[in-house]
Amino acid sequence: SHSLEILHLSDMHFKRNDKAKFAFFEGLKKRSYDLIFITGDIIEEDLAINECLGALKGFKARYGIYGVLGNHDYCIYGLSDQIIYFFRNSITW
Repeated sequence: SHSLEILHLSDMHFKRNDKAKFAFFEGLKKRSYDLIFITGDIIEEDLAINECLGALKGFKARYGIYGVLGNHDYCIYGLSDQIIYFFRNSITW
């Protein structure tokens, strides 16, 4: 029987100058994968887009890399948005 080597990356929330996270990703690229799944919340701040792309560039998978975006990947949230989201049923504005 053939086993599959699968890498699942989720909720990475890339920020600028997150050196430990970027080093970790470089280590992940040294292995071989059959499938890679990237499931949302890839980025936390717009200023980290180029660094995020650099961290993800170079991954390879025999059967492909598949991904979906999360809410952090297409929206900019301020503190008030977070408060409203987490306490929407208990705070009246």
